[in-house]
Amino acid sequence: NAFVIKVIVLFSNAATVGNAKFIGTLTRTALNLKGISESEAEEGIAPATFKVAIDGDSELIIAGNKVSFRSLGETQLFTSGDNKVVEASVEYSDAGTTVKEYIKITLDNASTPTTAQVEYQTGVSGNGLDYSATYTGNLTKQ
Repeated sequence: NAFVIKVIVLFSNAATVGNAKFIGTLTRTALNLKGISESEAEEGIAPATFKVAIDGDSELIIAGNKVSFRSLGETQLFTSGDNKVVEASVEYSDAGTTVKEYIKITLDNASTPTTAQVEYQTGVSGNGLDYSATYTGNLTKQ
């Protein structure tokens, strides 16, 4: 079984932002399903909300100009300008299934962030599955 991880660069400029751990809740705002029911999605792969915290579904950490959140483990952040809006994405494949994740973070202050407006997208395709979900929310520095 070949396992492939591909990082997709949306912006060409590496971001320079301050370190922070964020907490709060991301709420699912869009859900597209094929090959799985909404109840199955809510029970596992696409719950209605994500609790972002140490004791939650996942932590959101910015450190060393990289983001860690779910499968975005220490993924380089990129920006198109002022470092207040940063993005990262990852794509990986295993056994005929492809997973894509993308996050866009709008920070109140690039060098010393205290709040983050987050848009997170996740999706899976292959092996009879084709779904995607989008989550949004405002997080605060822990």
